[in-house]
Amino acid sequence: MAGQYAPIKAILLPLALPCSMIPTARILTLRKRRIAVFPQTCRYRLALAYWTAMANSKPIAARNEWSCALACISWSLTRSGTPISQDDLIYRFGVYYPEWTHRPGLLSRGDVLSLLSRSGCPYRRFVHLHAKDEVLKAVTDYYADYLLGFVFTRKPTNHCMAIVNWNADSVNLMNPDPNNPTVLSMNWDNLFTCHDADVLWVFK
Repeated sequence: MAGQYAPIKAILLPLALPCSMIPTARILTLRKRRIAVFPQTCRYRLALAYWTAMANSKPIAARNEWSCALACISWSLTRSGTPISQDDLIYRFGVYYPEWTHRPGLLSRGDVLSLLSRSGCPYRRFVHLHAKDEVLKAVTDYYADYLLGFVFTRKPTNHCMAIVNWNADSVNLMNPDPNNPTVLSMNWDNLFTCHDADVLWVFK
């Protein structure tokens, strides 16, 4: 994955100039002319930083056998511009999840949403589905507001993976395997048929 995204990084990063590098005289001139270029430049820099982070997020390992969903939340939030580690999530929000005393990081599907909310993820809508056509239709309908995506499987074991990207035929997933975190490419049909999966889309 690093090789795939390296050219993007090389192109984007030189363009993401900090606002402090814009000459003061030029800023004053623009202000006198009432040309709203400075705010757009800041937004442009933030947008480039966001997409660079999206492209260069490496898979992470779950801290234990129960914390795959926690790892997916940590990875997804970091990828979207809000860096937070699994240990930080446990330290800050463990009081709300008493089961973490014995199984740190264990989360149900509903817990995933509550933890996203507690950690400041600005979602307003979510869709939880179990069929390929419905899954793809939902994300197509609300694509402009897409934030995060998660896949939960029941076969061969209960597991959570974070959605990296997708198309009509397949989906790339960040698999937080404790021993070998990686990005998996899976066919949608195979995902639902062989792994008894359901998908959680999270939208603004």
